[in-house]
Parts: sequence; structure tokens; C-alpha cells
Amino acid sequence: MQFLEGQIVEITQRVWTSMFGVEIRHLEGSRDDPGAERLLTAWVTTMGDWNGALALECSPGLARQAAAAMMDLEIDEASEADSRDVLGELANIIGGNVKALIGSSGLSAPTVAEVVDDEFHFPHCRVVSRVHFHVKDHRFVVKLMKTKPRESETYSLETSAS
Repeated sequence: MQFLEGQIVEITQRVWTSMFGVEIRHLEGSRDDPGAERLLTAWVTTMGDWNGALALECSPGLARQAAAAMMDLEIDEASEADSRDVLGELANIIGGNVKALIGSSGLSAPTVAEVVDDEFHFPHCRVVSRVHFHVKDHRFVVKLMKTKPRESETYSLETSAS
């Protein structure tokens, strides 16, 4: 099991069920990406004892379905801006819940980006948990990342220990 995997599953399922009235399924052991040529990635960064980020990656289709459900719209009425707003809000809610578990004191506003044919890379971070879910005909991923220490920090720690 990955770091905080059980808690991320519980938080994400609780958020999805309470916001959309739909159960999501954890794809335990899955390492597949969400299976779309285009992905929307929403993330929040954490600051404090734990510096890093929490990201939610899904297809634009799932983001649009979530936006329509949250805003009480027909799917074709939900705009790309609506999709981005709702995906950012989901990352913010899930990230806020995870923040309490990792001891971070701050959480950034959400950011959303579109990625084509790849996953979004967070420089200076390593993925500590990658949790996969399935809802309706879509898969999505919640990733928890921790900032890697900079070489200068590692060096100063090593030299001060001598």
C-alpha cells in the first residue's frame, strides 16, 4: 500500500459521493493513466511541515460531467471554464482534507492545466501516492507529491553532520 492510500481513497470517495451522489470505485493496484489523449490536471500545493502538491487528473469528459452535476446543468450546457472550476474545487476539497493528515499549514488556490499525450510533471516533486479510481465510464487519478530537497539543502545537511 502506498503512503496514505487508504485515507486518500476514503476522502475521495466521501467527497465524490457527497457532491455528486455517485459512488466511485478504487482501482487497487492500477498503474494505468486515465486513458485519454487529453487530460485536465487540477492541483493545489501544500506548505508547512509537508511541502508538495495534490493533483487530480481526469479526462475533459469526466470534468464536464462533474461540472454539469455540480451546477445542475445538462452536460452540453457545461462549458470548459465550468469544467476547470469544478475540477479545481475537487482538488481543493480533497487537498484540504489530505493537508490535515500530513501536517501542512497552508494550501494554495487550485490551478488547472490541460495536458496532451502525457501526464503533468511537477518539477522538484516525487510522487508518493498515485491512487486510481473509476466512475461511470471514466478513470481518474489522485496523486500526492512531496517536494524533493534541493541539492544545496542535502549538501548542507551532509556537511553539517561531519
